[in-house]
Amino acid sequence: MAERSYRIRVLDILAEINGVEQILQGKNFDAYASEMMTRRAIERCVEIISEASRHIPIDVKAKYPNVPWQKISAIGNLLRHEYGLVEDIVIWRVAETSLPELKPVIEQILADLPDEAED
Repeated sequence: MAERSYRIRVLDILAEINGVEQILQGKNFDAYASEMMTRRAIERCVEIISEASRHIPIDVKAKYPNVPWQKISAIGNLLRHEYGLVEDIVIWRVAETSLPELKPVIEQILADLPDEAED
């Protein structure tokens, strides 16, 4: 299988952030916490964001030092391997606070990328 460009990975992150926004539209924490399918969908979106972030080159990440890249990467491992320890409120905060803060950075990374960025 051919390696996907990091541009595609950044587009994946943006798509997942947009997906989280759609899924949670009009929901509060209680609604989120009471709907297993919603929780699992958000967790999967966060997992994809985490994995895709690992493919953004270090020099690109270095341009955005206020982004907690290590935490973004680590949450995917938590969801995959320590899922029993994941508290609903943690994922809710990621979805409601962290992802909206990340979105403009991802949009800026995309804006700065040449169309042919393949590394």
